[in-house]
Amino acid sequence: MSQQQNPPYGRRLILDIIKERAHNEPDRDGYGWKILTYLDAYNGINRIAHKLTRVCGAAAPGSFPTVAYIGLNDVRYLVFALGAVEAGYQALFISTRNSAKIQLHLFEQTNCNILVFDQSYKATVQPWLYEREMTAILALPADE
Repeated sequence: MSQQQNPPYGRRLILDIIKERAHNEPDRDGYGWKILTYLDAYNGINRIAHKLTRVCGAAAPGSFPTVAYIGLNDVRYLVFALGAVEAGYQALFISTRNSAKIQLHLFEQTNCNILVFDQSYKATVQPWLYEREMTAILALPADE
């Protein structure tokens, strides 16, 4: 096997590993708690990257704009983080314990103008969106 086909452990990015396994072993369970194959993960990552690019535009090279995410504690955190990176964005994960004042301050400090949220947090994010103009994107359910 060549190094290009099977790079040394510790030298590959997680996005590259998922892409490789999605291509070579698309039906392999990649996450254990619920059958989620590498192909499912890779498709989810690409879906998020395309959605961010379509709704918010392509990130300028080297700019890494911040996109915030709030949702249920599930696989979408990993898929969202990698999808954001794939699109050239950086992910900001929001704590539900933050007060509205603190959260708005974090948005300001990180220059975050994009918010992706799960339906179950709609009431939580409404005050933030009232106080700060942001692009708001409703996240798809984990099964999708």
